[in-house]
Order: sequence, then C-alpha cells, then structure tokens
Amino acid sequence: MCVRLRLAIGTAFVAFLAPQASFAAALRVRLLRPSHASALVRELTARTAGELVATGFSVELQDLQSIDGLIGEAPEGAPVVAAILIDAVDEGSLRGSPSALIETTLRGRVIYHATVGVGQIGGEERGRVLSAAAVRAVSTLQAALTDRPALATPNIATTPPHVAVPIAADKTPGRPRFGLGVAGSMSQSLAGIGPIFAPVVRLSYHFTSLATSLVAVGLRLSALGTQATATALAGSAQVGQDLAMADLLLGWRPSKRLHPMVVGGFGLYHMTIDGRGASPYVGRTDSLWAAAASVGAGLSVAVTPRLSAVLEIQTLWVWPEPAVMIGTVNAGRTGRPCFVNSLGLMVSL
Repeated sequence: MCVRLRLAIGTAFVAFLAPQASFAAALRVRLLRPSHASALVRELTARTAGELVATGFSVELQDLQSIDGLIGEAPEGAPVVAAILIDAVDEGSLRGSPSALIETTLRGRVIYHATVGVGQIGGEERGRVLSAAAVRAVSTLQAALTDRPALATPNIATTPPHVAVPIAADKTPGRPRFGLGVAGSMSQSLAGIGPIFAPVVRLSYHFTSLATSLVAVGLRLSALGTQATATALAGSAQVGQDLAMADLLLGWRPSKRLHPMVVGGFGLYHMTIDGRGASPYVGRTDSLWAAAASVGAGLSVAVTPRLSAVLEIQTLWVWPEPAVMIGTVNAGRTGRPCFVNSLGLMVSL
C-alpha cells in the first residue's frame, strides 16, 4: 500500500511540474539592457539570466542601440514571447541612490515592473537584494505562462504587428578601460613669471570602474608651449617649461553625465631660460630639471558614451624651486606653488 501511495504522489508531482517545464523549454526570453550599462545593471542582468536558465528558459541578451525586429519567432530555436528590460534609474528620482529598473513584457503587455535600489549596501546583502529581484521577475513570468498555456506555442500570424523592441548585438560587455585625453593648459606662477600656455596629452587606465566610483592611473605630458617674459634693469629672459607626470585619478558617479574627481601626481619639471642682457650685461641660456608634485580637482561632463569634456584645476610644487636671476635681481620664481588649469576632451578606447 505504501508503495502504491508513493507512486501516486510521485506521478501527481511530475504531472504538475511537467507542463510548467514544457512552457519554459518552449520559450526564449530576451534580456534587454542599454549599451555602456552600469555595474548595477550588469549585475542584475547576470542574476536574472542565471535565474531564467535555472528555470529552464532559453536566454537571448541584447542591448538598446537600435530598433530592429519584433518580439516573435526567432531565426532559429525557440520562439521569443517575453522580454525583460533592465535599465538604470535616473539619480534624481531616488535621491542619488544607485537603482535599476526591471520590467517584464509578455506578448506586448507589461506584467511586472519594479525598481531595485541598493543604496550604500554591498557585499552579500547587495547580492541578496538583486537575486530576490531576479527571482520575482522570473516567478511572475512563470505564473503568467501557467495561467495562459497557449502562449507556450504562440501563433505567429496573430502576433500584434506593433509590438517592437529595440535590439542590437551586445558588443559592449563592460566599461572601456583606456582613455586618451587632449587638452590645453595655462600655468601661472605667483612670483613674477607670467602665464605659459601649452598642449597636454594624457593616457589613462581605469583599473576600477563601478557605478559609484572610479580609480584610474595616467601619464600626462605637457610640452611645446609658449614662453613667459621676466624683466629687470640688467635685461630680460624668455622662460619656458615642460612637465611629465604620473597621475592618480579618483572619481565619483562615473556613470552619470556630470561627475567630479580629484587628481594627484608626481613627476619631472623642466625649465628653460633664454636671457638677453642690457649692456654691459650678457645674456645666457640655461635649463633646470626638478622633481614635481601636483594635486587638484576636476569635473568631467559626458558628451557621448565614449567622449567627455574635462576641466581640471591643480597646484604644482617643484623641488628645488626654480628662479630666474637677471644680474643680481630675482626676476621671478615658480613652483611654490604654480597653478595649472586645463580644459580638454577625453576619449574612452
């Protein structure tokens, strides 16, 4: 009797699960996310895809760069009858809290819509919040398919022709790591040497890039600039300078349109002096190499997903302190400190 009872219970259990499994196996779910998605959106997308696969669905990942195709029969394999959109939520709607939107569409009808916010939490707690959101979205889809089993084998001829979703191949799995910046700079000493204008080139590498923070290192070169003039009764001098620095950049909210940053660096400073003496003095040419350090702040404005305008204001300190001597007169000094302002463009590679 016990054997028959167990057999009956097992048969009923299989009979109950088999239709749901067949619905999932017959369906392909399209996961939609924007290109250059934030870390939060990428993590939520990965957890949702894992939950779909574990449930038995076939998953197709697409981005949102163009409108191409309908939610209908895929070129091969299972038909696509459901789409799950995952996108970032504008910071103003939730007071700057990192948040994402997850929305499930079944046959052109939204059946699930939720906003997932992680605030300042991280680690395992953050993972549990995102996993719970993915489970709810997939469970809602399963329940809708169970209520309407005809959706498991859709009639493509009756698919609403107006149901379109933006799709394209997912070719940008993460944020670009390298950046190339070109800018113009103006350096101004507080001790007698006028402004010097020069081009600046910076190559940077982003080794940490999250939705809320950015850490990058860079190499900065400033050379071939204009010359400032220092004068005294004994003559005058044309002063030029070059700069080569290794920088560390710390940024906040790099996934937003505007994000601030701080910059610090160490490197080499090179000053050139071309003197012209007033009789009976004779001018001479000289140069100086010195150690340099800089610290400052900046603001980056995203123009496109890969192009940003960057403004930086830094103070430059030089050891030993360069000075321009004309006769016995100190005509000017620089580097204690010198202000260096730059404005340019940064391209993500």
